[in-house]
Amino acid sequence: MGNFADIESFKRFLDKVAKDCQEEVKWEHRKLEWIREEGAKDSAADKVEAA
Repeated sequence: MGNFADIESFKRFLDKVAKDCQEEVKWEHRKLEWIREEGAKDSAADKVEAA
């Protein structure tokens, strides 16, 4: 996972969590979704650096 350099991504995550709270969706689902997104970004960045 990144070092929170992408603040906008984190803000979107928090917005989704807030909306989910209103809709009674478990926040863990959003947390895992966000971790996967960040992992994909880190993975893509690593591939670019390796090239």
